Amino acid sequence: MLDRSFAEKISQCPLCESGSDSSHIHPSQDRKVECLRCGHFFVEGLLAASGHYGPDKHLLGGYTREQWESLGKCVDLADSNLEQILAQCPRTPKEQAEKLLLAIQRRTQSFGTPVELNWDKDYPLAYARDKRGLNALIDYLNERGFIKPVGGNAERNLVQITVSGCEAIESRILSPPLTVFISSTCYDLLDLRAELADFLESTGFIVKVSDDPYRIHVEPTEDSIQTCLRNVDTADMVVCVLDQRYGPLLPPSKEVSATHAEIRHARELKRPIYIFMRDKALSDYDRLRKDEKAKTLWVERDDQGKRMKWLAFAKELQEFAAAQTQGYSNWVDPFRDSVQLKKLVLKRLGEYQRRWLSERVSK
Repeated sequence: MLDRSFAEKISQCPLCESGSDSSHIHPSQDRKVECLRCGHFFVEGLLAASGHYGPDKHLLGGYTREQWESLGKCVDLADSNLEQILAQCPRTPKEQAEKLLLAIQRRTQSFGTPVELNWDKDYPLAYARDKRGLNALIDYLNERGFIKPVGGNAERNLVQITVSGCEAIESRILSPPLTVFISSTCYDLLDLRAELADFLESTGFIVKVSDDPYRIHVEPTEDSIQTCLRNVDTADMVVCVLDQRYGPLLPPSKEVSATHAEIRHARELKRPIYIFMRDKALSDYDRLRKDEKAKTLWVERDDQGKRMKWLAFAKELQEFAAAQTQGYSNWVDPFRDSVQLKKLVLKRLGEYQRRWLSERVSK
């Protein structure tokens, strides 16, 4: 239970640093902060007291405000989830403008109704650092024709969504969702694939996995591997998860597995590929690189032929010379379990999404 000495240490909001006039700290077991800027959220005691939220704490304030205002949800801020939360936060002007436009829409009672913004308290709605950042994003939306000031007041605190703004929200032209294809063996990773797919969809991505009929497009005239490759065609990026199995060899040649064929096809298409390998598999990989006849503890323990196929695939994924000459990444992220994998995948996809959006903005 938190005592009053702790409450005194966090007498102001740990995210926006507003004092008792704008925030309230509960000196009780619930660890709850109620802030007019950042919404209501829970804090981990030692983390809040030390103030170790980093230079991006304004993004955390935007996230907690959005979750509280849109869903009535109190986010729990702890060491264990800060990286995962920050990976979901908007960082480009275009992403932040979309968040602000959605916040204005939430407050619009009916089309044409003016919405009042408080410059001092509402800048977290745009994930901005301060009211100057909010002002710049209001200008951005106004110049794009998505909102307009109402009444010509000097403070411009009354705004109205335009028809173009409504259409932008409906079509998501500011930040369209990206499509991710998950490539891995199926039977041994069934739960992991489903968990990862659900998680990525909850953060705004469109997900395609071959063993889920609801998440893959099927043509009646194509076989299963053609269907998988066709869905790689329509994906913006590919997540490759390599674990203990290589997978069944594809007929008629029986040279490669479905996962191996999907990754080769994605590289031919120049799709971004993010590679994740189970830490136990990575340990066996290091062992096999030194001695191909070595006994493995995790990877294809009972099938020497499949083990050599797995090794060749792993080497292909990490081949430095090919990565240099063909222009793709050979970076591999090791993971321990599905919890860590989800955080790593979201971090990598978030980095790609922000870079992709920045390039669209600059065009």
